[in-house]
Amino acid sequence: MLPFSRFMEESMKKIVALEWEDHCSGSGWKYEEDIDGLPITINSVGYVVNETPKTITISTAIASTGASPEPMTILKSCIKKRQSVKLK
Repeated sequence: MLPFSRFMEESMKKIVALEWEDHCSGSGWKYEEDIDGLPITINSVGYVVNETPKTITISTAIASTGASPEPMTILKSCIKKRQSVKLK
């Protein structure tokens, strides 16, 4: 486990804001003219907990042990905008 100050310093370097397109579905019966067939745009902010050439995984929190709750993996091909977030 990292000392808290070093943990915070390391964690803050890896916060990103992403705008990405996702698949979507509806519920209930729909008429064809009511279905636009378009993806939904999502905005997410989180700690980068893993990154590969094809994907990025973010989480809303990181414990000092390195564990993350409910990490979300996003295909980079779906990302439209990516920005590093710096906290003051």
